[in-house]
Amino acid sequence: MLRPAASLIAILLLFLTASSWAEEVTENDLFMSIYEHFQLWNDCQPIGLIVEGMGKDASDIGLEEEALTRAVRSRLRSARIYDANASSSLYVQVSVVRAAFSIKMSYYKPMTDQASGATFSATSWDTGSTGTHGRNSGYILSAVSEHMDKFIDDYLRVNSDACE
Repeated sequence: MLRPAASLIAILLLFLTASSWAEEVTENDLFMSIYEHFQLWNDCQPIGLIVEGMGKDASDIGLEEEALTRAVRSRLRSARIYDANASSSLYVQVSVVRAAFSIKMSYYKPMTDQASGATFSATSWDTGSTGTHGRNSGYILSAVSEHMDKFIDDYLRVNSDACE
């Protein structure tokens, strides 16, 4: 017969073994979790916004920098993570050249160089896409919106404990 302490240990070992069978965490899963944390963690501090000008080809299809800025800023505000004076920023660049477009979205946050101790803003996360727009600026804004969904979802998931 097992003593109470030994029984408890046996039960815990059974539980831990069963739970490890149900959900096996791989080294890759652990790496991705640490990597996402590096990319997007900022203790749920607000994010600023930088939108780069788009040029004449964008204007020709009705896509204006002001409309793009308003759409992205609105999404950040809805997620309650926007502040124009924040130390980290979401950088959005939309380029339109004739029938083609490209979107680049990057998250910049302060990072410290361990060797020098200097802190500068650097890209820690980015995404983008290219395509053709068919002279439809709404199509490009929709593509930007999809990238925003991904960023906000990932940002809030990684910062969930701090955002509560």
